[in-house]
Amino acid sequence: MKTIFAKSVPGRRAWEIDSDAPKAARMLPAGLLRKDPPRLPECSELDVVRHFTGLSKLNYSVDANFYPLGSCTMKYNPKFTEYVAALPGFSRLHPLLAQLSRGAACTQGALQCLYEAERWLCELTGMKAFTFQPMAGANGEFTGVKLIAAYHKAKGRNRKKMLIPDAAHGTNPASAALAGFETVNIESRDGMVDPDALAAAIAEHGEDVAGLMMTCPNTLGLMELYLPRIVEELRKVDALLYYDGANMNAIMGKMRVGDVGFDVVHLNVHKTLGTPHGGGGPGAGPVGVGERLLPFLPEGFKIQILPASVDPFTLMTSAPGGFFVFGVLMAAATWLTTPKAKKVKAEEPAQTAEGGNA
Repeated sequence: MKTIFAKSVPGRRAWEIDSDAPKAARMLPAGLLRKDPPRLPECSELDVVRHFTGLSKLNYSVDANFYPLGSCTMKYNPKFTEYVAALPGFSRLHPLLAQLSRGAACTQGALQCLYEAERWLCELTGMKAFTFQPMAGANGEFTGVKLIAAYHKAKGRNRKKMLIPDAAHGTNPASAALAGFETVNIESRDGMVDPDALAAAIAEHGEDVAGLMMTCPNTLGLMELYLPRIVEELRKVDALLYYDGANMNAIMGKMRVGDVGFDVVHLNVHKTLGTPHGGGGPGAGPVGVGERLLPFLPEGFKIQILPASVDPFTLMTSAPGGFFVFGVLMAAATWLTTPKAKKVKAEEPAQTAEGGNA
């Protein structure tokens, strides 16, 4: 396929509507104006439309093809969630409006949606609270690791080791390293984290172990059947257990990660809650925490209810930036209201290899 420059013809133009509006060249200082026109392609409107329509047909999309990006990829992007997120009452809100004086009065519906979405996510995961501040899955993962660091720092510790299974997602060691940790590889047994290898690593590094990052089911698609012993070994040195939510789809409604010993979780809304993935749209990475990490959760964008107030939903504190991922979160919250999501409920727990419950 030719580039748009190859289709350029000198002097060819698209349709231009005559207007009396002042031109930019009249409003800018002379020192900011170009001496020569930019070297842009010269094409008709029809040429441009055909060119970019042709480019769009080269895209590999979930609307036209199977999307084989791995075990953790969201396979279903419903259109109605995008419709709800694009409703004028949501899409026309300025990201900073809720933080302005009296801004809460103008954003009650949006704040209520976020408040209820947090409650739903807590119910699904068994966590005590969530933050919607992270702007993507990787950003959420980094936030979760920094929460572990903050926990140990508050106890006067300077722990440097983060344990990473050899079948972990590549983002796990990357996030740990970015947060200042040294990663320690934990070997697998039958495709799962080997509790003996974990115990040996803890014995070697002892009080320097900050935590362990896990995905369950893991990247091989296997449930971590030795989870009860893994939690037991970590608790001996007050190390924390991190849940990478990449494969949350497989356990949602059957196991709550907070109930089986995980201390912090990040969710990928594009993998589990029906929002667009990658080039399909922006991301969001909600992070949930258990009791021990509650004091360290980012305070920005935390919503509380003041029952006696005319405007009951309000921000406890503001933070730099604004609700720039609000549209993504609205799409995810909309998915949570569907009949399919409402049918997600707890079932009988599965027995693990060591007799505990998963």
